[in-house]
Amino acid sequence: MYIELIDLLRCPGEHSDSWLVAAFNRMDGRFVMEGKLGCPVCSASYRIRDGIADLTENEYEMSLGCTGLEYPDEQGAVRAAALLGLTKPNAIVVLAGDAASLAQPVSDIAEARVMALNSTARIVESEKVAVVLSDKRLPFAPGSIDGIMLEETTTEFVPDTPRALRQGGRLVVPIGTVLPAGFRELARDDEQVVAESIGELITLSR
Repeated sequence: MYIELIDLLRCPGEHSDSWLVAAFNRMDGRFVMEGKLGCPVCSASYRIRDGIADLTENEYEMSLGCTGLEYPDEQGAVRAAALLGLTKPNAIVVLAGDAASLAQPVSDIAEARVMALNSTARIVESEKVAVVLSDKRLPFAPGSIDGIMLEETTTEFVPDTPRALRQGGRLVVPIGTVLPAGFRELARDDEQVVAESIGELITLSR
């Protein structure tokens, strides 16, 4: 994992927000290959293994068991970038599950930083692409993400998307997914729904 991208990570435990304390055991230039991440709030400890930030309770063997590299077509990456509204460089997006295989081409097309969450394919990390594992909440700082794309196997993260997305950020989910409060639907087709985070509603009263 590229060292600067670690700043985006948070403990997936349900408690107050805090930076993670990092200890690095092996580096490859600016990439952290082996190390530990500690939460100062709940004292949980997580590992970085082979460059992958594993924030699961039990070490997630899929991260090391993926074989071969996936080479998605450019059309899929262009569609993902368009649905996520990636019109400005340096946006931060999360692609989860099968969608994570699009991480590198989406990063190239949109000049975005991509967090590949619970990828089902082996991902080559770069300065703008990181592989992250979580079995609880989205392990990212509140309001830090510009777009999130979830697949069928990762819709358990939907309830946590209002916290992770910035206001105006986009959420792309499979058709039939119930959107949480604080989202406005923008478009849909026979496969996916695109929604925008409108932030917390504030009631005006005298």
